[in-house]
Amino acid sequence: MGLRNRAVLVILVLLIFVFQYGNLRAQIRSNLRIFTLQADSFITTALGIVKSENADILSIKFDSSEAGNFIKQKFIEKALMEHLRIIADVAGDSIILATVSVPLMTVSYSTPVASHLFGSSDVVRTVRSTYSLNLLRNSRFVFAHTFSYEASDTVSEEAIKSLEIGEYNFLHGSVSSKSILNDVIQPILFAGAAAVVVYLFFVLRGG
Repeated sequence: MGLRNRAVLVILVLLIFVFQYGNLRAQIRSNLRIFTLQADSFITTALGIVKSENADILSIKFDSSEAGNFIKQKFIEKALMEHLRIIADVAGDSIILATVSVPLMTVSYSTPVASHLFGSSDVVRTVRSTYSLNLLRNSRFVFAHTFSYEASDTVSEEAIKSLEIGEYNFLHGSVSSKSILNDVIQPILFAGAAAVVVYLFFVLRGG
């Protein structure tokens, strides 16, 4: 295989790698998406418990926090889909009063755990949420429990900003420390990569 063909092969391999890497990154869920999945899981469980109490009428109280507002509409919509009647706070044998609070919704990022040759460092992202559910019938507790959810994966530091898109403050976190690679080594790698590209360009042109 001639030098020209080898250079072409190297470029093709690099292009395939970049394309596949880009596709992999595109599949990473946003923080909002993960919180939504966790909320949906809680709501499904909570409504299943309500229905197990043989209640077809539901009165719901939510805390007034940002996280409480996040889940409120989702909970009500799902309850209506389950054919539960939503009413004001009243008592009765066929009525369940549900109190829902969201003590925790956080995103955290670890210190950098790996570095890319042509990009930023990887960090471990952890998305946590907890939901407290209290069910009362005729002022008596029939159920009380706190549900916890956690999801962890590895993301690129440079992707964090796009993963945090959304109107809620709890979608944002901070990296524990900045990678040395981004400040010192990465510019050197970029300069070296540029030199390789220039070299291959002239080799192909001269061939």
